Amino acid sequence: MSPIIDELFTGVGARPPLICVEMSGNHQGSLESALQFVRLAKEAGADLLKVQVYRPDTITIDSDKEDFRLATDNDWASYETLYKLYEKAHTPWGWIEAMFAEAQAYDLPIFASPFDPTAVSFLESLACPIYKIASPEITDHGLIEACAKSGKPVVLSTGLASLEDLNEAVAILRAHRAPHIILKCVSAYPTPIEAMNITSI
Repeated sequence: MSPIIDELFTGVGARPPLICVEMSGNHQGSLESALQFVRLAKEAGADLLKVQVYRPDTITIDSDKEDFRLATDNDWASYETLYKLYEKAHTPWGWIEAMFAEAQAYDLPIFASPFDPTAVSFLESLACPIYKIASPEITDHGLIEACAKSGKPVVLSTGLASLEDLNEAVAILRAHRAPHIILKCVSAYPTPIEAMNITSI
């Protein structure tokens, strides 16, 4: 584990807040752009880099039914369905492997948000040091358990979680003695001031 990650989860040392850069789908459909993103994150002074690991088939189903269609007022409405959007936005897993290698070459700690247990298995093969559970996945107990069983630290996002959801997720992590951090967040980008609900911390 890198010194930065060790400090993050042990509380040892005093330092300014860490800056974590999110890759998401910002690769423009190009492996070279993805690798350049890694290098630019390091040059910009990022302390950590996070990627999202899923495939269209592991995050949704290929359906044209209403629940799987994008609203017409959505910024990505031109993709029509969630499956088509994720097909375009996902980062191919071969690229993820290349990004891990590039980040390590540039001494930039890199970790991931997996979206199903197959992604966890893949990330274990890359020695991913931390797992982050995206808030829409906080009720996916199988995913949380897969991360917890790895023995790696877990960050839980709470943006879409109820207190009951959070308690159940934490219980799974504690049952496997997985180090964890609860991340207060709001699933709105940018977040309106009136929706921040800071007192929920």
